[in-house]
Amino acid sequence: MPYVLMPRPRIEALGAVFVFGSTDAAMAAIAREVEALRTQGVDVEQLSLSETPLQLLEPICALFVECVEEWEGVVDPIGNPVPCTREARARFPLADKVAVATAYLEQYQALEGNGQRSDVPPTSGTPDDSE
Repeated sequence: MPYVLMPRPRIEALGAVFVFGSTDAAMAAIAREVEALRTQGVDVEQLSLSETPLQLLEPICALFVECVEEWEGVVDPIGNPVPCTREARARFPLADKVAVATAYLEQYQALEGNGQRSDVPPTSGTPDDSE
């Protein structure tokens, strides 16, 4: 039986589509931070953006900056398409990086086992009113 290479994840968020490439290194970094937080007694199962520890925000943002390879629908203030470069991805606001990366993590968890436990916590990419 042949190996079937799954298509690259296409994430719809913020009115655009983001296509992720290889996420192995970024996912490993997130898993390491989650384990470190667990050993410190932090409940990482139901985090929201407003209560996500800084140690976890950095690798989640890196997932966006390092792993998004293409996008559709990202435009500048006058409507011109913005090329998907590392520099452009790095300029995204924190909340937007987290929203896209969180949408990826949610899709990843669903594909990995239909919601089975993972080392990556389910987080909400939507900031609450306190921010």
